[in-house]
Amino acid sequence: MPIDILVRNGKIIDGSGSAAYESDIVIEHGKIKGIGQFSNIEAANVIDVRGKTICPGFIDIHTHNDLYMNRDNLPKLFEPFIRQGITTCVTGNCGWGVAPVSERNRQLFLNTVAGMDVSIDKPFEWESIDEFLTFIDRKGPVMNMAHLVPHGPLRMMVMGIKNTSASQDDILQMQTLLREGLEAGCYGFSTGLQYYPGLYSDTNELIKLNAICGKYGGRYASHLRAYCTNFPYAVSEAIEIARKGGTGLQISHFHARPFFGNKATLFYRLVGLIEAINGIMSIPALPNKALATAIEMVDEASKEGLDFGMDMVPYIMANTTIAMLFPPWSLIGGTDAFINRLTDKNTWQAIKRDMQTITPQWPLEGERAWSNSYVYAIGWHVIRVLSVQTEENRNLEGKTFVEIANERNIDPWEVVRQIAIEEKARVMILSGFPPRPWIEKIFSSLFSHPQMSVMCDSILPQVGKPPQSTYGTFPRYFGHYVRELKLMDFPEAIRKSTSLPASRYGIKDRGLVREGYSADLVVLDENNIRDMSSFDNPEVNPLGIEAVIVNGKIVLNEGTYYPDANAGRVLRKGY
Repeated sequence: MPIDILVRNGKIIDGSGSAAYESDIVIEHGKIKGIGQFSNIEAANVIDVRGKTICPGFIDIHTHNDLYMNRDNLPKLFEPFIRQGITTCVTGNCGWGVAPVSERNRQLFLNTVAGMDVSIDKPFEWESIDEFLTFIDRKGPVMNMAHLVPHGPLRMMVMGIKNTSASQDDILQMQTLLREGLEAGCYGFSTGLQYYPGLYSDTNELIKLNAICGKYGGRYASHLRAYCTNFPYAVSEAIEIARKGGTGLQISHFHARPFFGNKATLFYRLVGLIEAINGIMSIPALPNKALATAIEMVDEASKEGLDFGMDMVPYIMANTTIAMLFPPWSLIGGTDAFINRLTDKNTWQAIKRDMQTITPQWPLEGERAWSNSYVYAIGWHVIRVLSVQTEENRNLEGKTFVEIANERNIDPWEVVRQIAIEEKARVMILSGFPPRPWIEKIFSSLFSHPQMSVMCDSILPQVGKPPQSTYGTFPRYFGHYVRELKLMDFPEAIRKSTSLPASRYGIKDRGLVREGYSADLVVLDENNIRDMSSFDNPEVNPLGIEAVIVNGKIVLNEGTYYPDANAGRVLRKGY
């Protein structure tokens, strides 16, 4: 009887960091049954990959794919991830999530997640995390999903709109919910400390919650409180939470934005000139003391035994919600209260004053505390609308706030106020620069750090274009940073995209090409893999991903995507 799949004549890079070798791979019942030479074996499907590389499927260590599981047509929605070689994604990041949820504070919860472009038109078919994971498996997740327990829903269920520190009773209730999620098979605990409601939690609350995660062998993943010149203080807090909780640490979006303040517009106008000169003679990267200090902290903590990981997207961009542009105190009470503040003339003036003047702070104490003003740090020229909800504002998608201000003949501050009101804060934004040689030097050297993983971190708008990372993350990583810039060799880059993220979260039987492991595999062309998307036209498939196999099922081969493969499943820790 023929076996399921024979992948022949390939160069295997097995995910361990070891050198490549020539071999065939036999796949049977979703597993790698054999690795060697199999010239006389019969197979239902033969994939000849002569001249190409076989490696483990990529594990996207930081995604928000769980937020979109209530939408229709998931195979189409997640196709771009398959086409860049992703076979497993880690979900529940940044403290965001759609479970657990209950009747208590349900409307507050729905209003909050709606701002992340979660579809709330259809009722949720779950309350607990266990029920949510069962729902995903029943629906079919396209690729594998390893979930984290998000902090935000726990806090909203227990504390509602409170913007205070958690009481001992609050913490006990959140610990119970966290324990239930970990017992359902989640791989760790995530926080989003610049987002509502996580920004109101103190270090003590997070240590006590993370201690529960540590008892279950989970990992602590955090979107930190600060990503500007105060970044090292936020890293220090995360290290304390991980150490005292007894967990490993995963810092999301590892970077420190420069702070330009009133010089932001000048810097924006100079970048083109700097890039032109850099094309003639190499110009050093913009100094970033905060980032250098944070890297020293990573290395020191790792030497002391902390399982320290970090991740970032291979672009000088970030996607987030419009709420991130406003001071935290303006968000207290949820979306309706926030909109009311924007419509009140005096309150809006106070909000705008903070947006225009607050510099990076630490410690963050008091109701008006803010780690830094996003806009004051980097300026309006590099912030654009990614997606809106209303047809009336559809023409704003893809435009910067400066461009919209010129069209409306008002300043960008009034633009952001108007759009937030008109869209009821359901707006996704994109900040950063298109990929260019000099500007990317700020962060590009980070990719060669042994603890750094690559991630997509894509927000998927219901209407409008997604960020570039949705289509090009891993192809850009391999094509640009590995092949062109030579920051590392292919075996090391593949290790950091496969076995490294698997080991971070204890995802068993994946991340390596080994007999007995699950057959999650990618066939790629090392000489041709590249990102074809652009800042303005992100929805373009990459080159160089020849085939993708998930759990022993072919989901992509020679450019053809098989949406009905239904190959992915929910991975549960300990199951």
